[in-house]
Amino acid sequence: MGDLVLTIDELRAVTRFVTESAQIFSGIFVGLVIGVVRFALSAWGQWVLFARLWLPLTRRLPWRPKMFLEDAYERGVLRRTGAVYQFRHAQLRDHLAKQYRR
Repeated sequence: MGDLVLTIDELRAVTRFVTESAQIFSGIFVGLVIGVVRFALSAWGQWVLFARLWLPLTRRLPWRPKMFLEDAYERGVLRRTGAVYQFRHAQLRDHLAKQYRR
C-alpha cells in the first residue's frame, strides 16, 4: 500500500508536467490555426482554395487539369501551340461554348 502514496514533491512534478504539456499542445494548436488563417487570406491560399478545391468540388474543373489537357491532346481533341492548348475543330469549340451559355 505504501507504493501508491505520492509525496507532495512528486504530486507537484506530475501537476507541472500535465500543465506544461497542455500549454505546449495549446500553443501548437493556436499556431496551426493562425497559420491556416494567414494562408487562406494570402493570394496563394485564395488560389488554392478556389482553383484547386472549389472549382473541382463544384465540377467546373477537373481535379487534375494538366492530365485532362494531356488526355484531350492525345485523343486529338486539342492541339498544342507552345504552352497553349487549342481546340482542333472550330465547330466543336462553338458547340461547347453555346452549351455552356445555357
